[in-house]
Amino acid sequence: MTTALAIAGLGAAGLHLYKAVLRHPEVELVAVMDVDPAILDVLRGRVPILTRDFEELCTSARVQAIFIGSPTPLHLPQALAALDHDKDVIVEKPMSTDYESAVQLREHARRTGRVLVVGHSQSFEPFVRCIAESRQRHDLGGLRRLVLSEQTDWMTRPRTPEELDESLGGGPILRQGAHLVDTARYLAGGGPVTDVTASGFAMDGAACHGSFVASMRAGGALVTLAYDGYGPNVGDGQSLSPLSGEEAASRKGHLNATQLAQATDESAGPTAGGGSPPAWVMQRAVLAVYERGQVSYDSTSGLVRTVRHDRRAHVEDPRLLSSGRTALLDELIAAREGTEPLHDGTWGAENLRVCLEMAAAARDEGHGAGRATSHQSTNSMREWR
Repeated sequence: MTTALAIAGLGAAGLHLYKAVLRHPEVELVAVMDVDPAILDVLRGRVPILTRDFEELCTSARVQAIFIGSPTPLHLPQALAALDHDKDVIVEKPMSTDYESAVQLREHARRTGRVLVVGHSQSFEPFVRCIAESRQRHDLGGLRRLVLSEQTDWMTRPRTPEELDESLGGGPILRQGAHLVDTARYLAGGGPVTDVTASGFAMDGAACHGSFVASMRAGGALVTLAYDGYGPNVGDGQSLSPLSGEEAASRKGHLNATQLAQATDESAGPTAGGGSPPAWVMQRAVLAVYERGQVSYDSTSGLVRTVRHDRRAHVEDPRLLSSGRTALLDELIAAREGTEPLHDGTWGAENLRVCLEMAAAARDEGHGAGRATSHQSTNSMREWR
């Protein structure tokens, strides 16, 4: 049975899901909501329902499920509205701006009896699933230590002030740290996360930490996270001040419309094939140490390597698995058929709690990052309501 899906917000997250939907045999894209007319123009004649009004997605009898990729402060009201209209929901991470509202959303999904999946997040990705499968296949035992590191150019891309405002769910700790926390919890078996500490670095007195390191215990394992959002080519003389809301929106809108047109013109390929990391991921590495061996991954080779304590080694290619967004859609479909989703409201709320603790610890340490004022977002997000 095909799931009729609507996408609310064709920014970076929505665009990636759009590409996966085109290739998924059990999902039909029936509606797109976006406030940018250029986005809707690209899809005219290709998608049955195109609108700038989120309520139209909720009231449409044709829509069964909605992916919410709108700005983070709108995740809660839009997800609540969708659930109230008997729609199943995928909501992007972070699922809200604060833990209390994330819990509110989780409980509302339970009361309505609708599906709530939080994603896309990194544990859907082939390399993470491959590491977890390798642990089971080679009987490595419980996780003891985990080191995750990643470098992207997140801070050097066009950013509006609200995207750097942690009180609005912005900044790398909440937006990108969510991927690392998600991966750590997944590889640790979803156990409780305790003893969270973090330290951050901000260039040019930015409103948030563009780089950070964090440590914690997840399911008893000692976890270290390291993230750099400045990319490899940032020098001390480069200014990273955020663009004005209008300029950033214009640049991002043009880029999204261009990428959407390219994706729409591509012929649909197979659902398998995790592919290489996105272009903005410069470096990514994982080292998972278990009771009876270890598993490592690096984005340069794209391979997962397992070494048991008896010295037997195995190499696997995670790119043979389905992509992360395909896995996300598969989880939605399975949940609609009665299988409890792993990445549900409880999972997403706990990821957010840990990230909020990391952000608070980094601020308390005082490495120069302040908090942007929330009133900056009022005008740029009004259209999304």
